[in-house]
Amino acid sequence: MNELYLETPTIERQHEAVEYIYELEQNNLPYSGTGYLERYTNNYKLWLKQLKKYESPLTCPDNVCPGFTYFLIRNNDDKIIGMINIRTKLTDRVKVHGGNIGYSIRPTEQHKGYGKEILKLGLNKCREKGMKKITIVTNSENIASSKIIKSCNGIMINSIPSLEYKNQRDLIYTITL
Repeated sequence: MNELYLETPTIERQHEAVEYIYELEQNNLPYSGTGYLERYTNNYKLWLKQLKKYESPLTCPDNVCPGFTYFLIRNNDDKIIGMINIRTKLTDRVKVHGGNIGYSIRPTEQHKGYGKEILKLGLNKCREKGMKKITIVTNSENIASSKIIKSCNGIMINSIPSLEYKNQRDLIYTITL
């Protein structure tokens, strides 16, 4: 597999990042791990400012969990392959309907093993930030995500009705780092 790394979003990636959001949208996929970029496609600079605010509990809005957002970059062509959001502190609601990590892979790059790679790199970031145990939540219909989480030592601890999808469940996993 090509070398991959996580990169903090910068202004230089604006066009490609917005294209990423449009690709998710065109494929009717959720904006998992995007740090709310879908709300800022017309004001990328403001999004970058918001990301800085989200990094600290002192500057993060009360309705947002503090955390960090990264692009997954493929080294050989310098392309955004995925996005991941690592939340360092969770509200009670996000503990069971979101977790510490949310991520997505560009639809044209799915089914190539990048999901597992972005989660592994994200877990390394969690370790760097001193996190010991993380929660990650996926929808019961997302079999690929469940397999990825399990392959990274995820243990399912609960299954609850989904707030987002009628007649579906959210599967709650923990990973000890």
